[in-house]
Amino acid sequence: MTNALSFKNRDNLFGFMPTFMSNWFDDFGMIPSNFTNSPKVNVKETDKAYEIEIANPGFGKEDTKIEVKDGSLYVSMTSQSEEGENDGNKYHVRQWSKSSYEESWYLPENVIEDQISAKHTDGVLTITLPKKEVQKSHEDPKIINIE
Repeated sequence: MTNALSFKNRDNLFGFMPTFMSNWFDDFGMIPSNFTNSPKVNVKETDKAYEIEIANPGFGKEDTKIEVKDGSLYVSMTSQSEEGENDGNKYHVRQWSKSSYEESWYLPENVIEDQISAKHTDGVLTITLPKKEVQKSHEDPKIINIE
């Protein structure tokens, strides 16, 4: 029985190249060691729910897709500015013309999947995963005899 929310696949935090390539680039100082393609994530648990907060500035709710499938939660975000956009400016660096993020988590068995909700406020996506109420047993303990 799984009672903890856990990442499904965290092998490739860069999201755009194989892990061995990202390690090679990092070793030669081409990519800062604190750089990842993934936004910051907070996961907390209360008595009634798990809550995932994802910092997603630049992504609107229309750019975000959340799915529950096969006991896992999938979150993906894609944001893209118009290609060939002519705003009269000459760009020297344009780093956010397209951005994407994907993450998935194994869901604990005590999550009520059909009551999962999400809201997007001030650049933070908050996903609430309500927990089933555990019935506490008031039975007397069963004594096991040892032979």
